[in-house]
Amino acid sequence: MIIKELKAERIYNSKREETIKLILKAETGKYEASVPKMDNPKEAIKLVDGLNKDFKNFLFQKFDDFTIVEELLKKYNVNKELTVAIEYAILKAVSRGSVWNFIDKGVKQVPRPLGDVIGGGKNTNKIIKTDFQEFLLLSTEASSYLKAVNANKIIHEYGEKVLRKLDKNFKSEVTDDGAWATNFSNLETIIILKNILRKKNEEFDFKVKFGIDVNANNLFVNGNYVYKNFSKELKERSLTRDEQIEFMINFVNDHNIIYLEDPLEENDFEGFKRIKEEIGSKCLVVGDNLIKGDVERLKKALECVNAIIIKPDEVGSLMKVKELITIAKENKIYPIISGRSVETTENILAHLAVGFACPVIKTGIYGKEREAKLDEIREIEYQIRGKNKN
Repeated sequence: MIIKELKAERIYNSKREETIKLILKAETGKYEASVPKMDNPKEAIKLVDGLNKDFKNFLFQKFDDFTIVEELLKKYNVNKELTVAIEYAILKAVSRGSVWNFIDKGVKQVPRPLGDVIGGGKNTNKIIKTDFQEFLLLSTEASSYLKAVNANKIIHEYGEKVLRKLDKNFKSEVTDDGAWATNFSNLETIIILKNILRKKNEEFDFKVKFGIDVNANNLFVNGNYVYKNFSKELKERSLTRDEQIEFMINFVNDHNIIYLEDPLEENDFEGFKRIKEEIGSKCLVVGDNLIKGDVERLKKALECVNAIIIKPDEVGSLMKVKELITIAKENKIYPIISGRSVETTENILAHLAVGFACPVIKTGIYGKEREAKLDEIREIEYQIRGKNKN
């Protein structure tokens, strides 16, 4: 693939904030790609205009050619988000839109969808909310992606009806991720979600299970974990580090949680290790803030987690995304490709998750920006099944 022209335009993300869309013209056609956030879209557009002379007639043939691309972008001090936007556009062009197939033609299955049905934390502007950032659905037993994603949508829709009945003040408000923003405490929400699943799982031939993203950075104040909406009886509660570790372990055991993301603040590697040693055989202990998309932090955390979140625009390099996934798999750690709290309708995350054979993709459930990725995986699953029949 030979690049003919590269330019950028301003667009809006799901929160009506300005970001950018890259437009790449090649001899094979025109390709577009976007990223969820961009600090300074106006400057990014100017920078892309200036890069045209370096990228015009650039020959891109294989994935590892991104090493050359990234070295070139470093000379211009291109930020992470713009780097990934450019790389997304190049990847679409060289693959003629079939990114997953370009990364790995031998892929035989697609990841299972992980999405939040109820949310709180800093992903909502509500004053009264759950302390935990996300209450998530995951169907590991579903025989197909289509069954899993449909179940998540059914539960999400049913969850709205349940919350309306239980809370007269609930106005169907959603978080930045498209999850229902409830007034209920953490423990009340868990009970509500368990009851929802007990009811709706009767309709499926598999069980939808659930997890939580604690995002403990938001709770960590002066060495303690401070809750503002802990339970109905006890709104405010402050836990020491050891108490938080014990609480998280007991919480998983008591409620059969299969996914636990960021249960401690981002620098407590030893605490994560203790949690993983206790419950890692029954639950994914997931590092997001702990890893920050950084290879060195992942290497430090190899014994601390059994799953990691990978957000390509946070990583800032598709070569590093590949390296993170490789290191994770070599150490029996699940790599989970993830979107952001605000998004665009860009669907390349679906291709990356499939192409790199990630077992799970975290995209959310509700909203056109999230459904664009979910629908793309559904289409890819059809394509893979078609290939396997031939």
